[in-house]
Amino acid sequence: MSSEHRRSPRRRIVETRRVGSWGNVVYEHVLECGHIEKRPRLHAVKSLACVSCLRTKKKELEILSLGAPTREVEPYVEQSEIEIARVKAKLAHYLNVSLEQVEVSVVDKFGKQKISGAVVFLSEYDVNKMVQ
Repeated sequence: MSSEHRRSPRRRIVETRRVGSWGNVVYEHVLECGHIEKRPRLHAVKSLACVSCLRTKKKELEILSLGAPTREVEPYVEQSEIEIARVKAKLAHYLNVSLEQVEVSVVDKFGKQKISGAVVFLSEYDVNKMVQ
């Protein structure tokens, strides 16, 4: 038994399944935590060490130690970006063109972004469709 098995938490066996054919039999012990321990022999004990729980806990600690990057953005900047995207979408819908054909120009006034205008790129097909 490895040291990893000695440190692992003991979990109750919920179900045991026999997998394989003669000479290649492996017993899958389904534990109460949901993990499966594969062993060459059927265990008569009611609980087994769950190595998967130990490995999962180690990974969770590793991920938490990395920490999530914090994004410090002023709330009105995000709101203005959302508003600009909405205006762009409304223009594209109103003119019945794709979103890629609309460009919105923005200026920064007193720390807030304001829309100064928009440019719509029209193909020959779009122009003919609007004129007729």
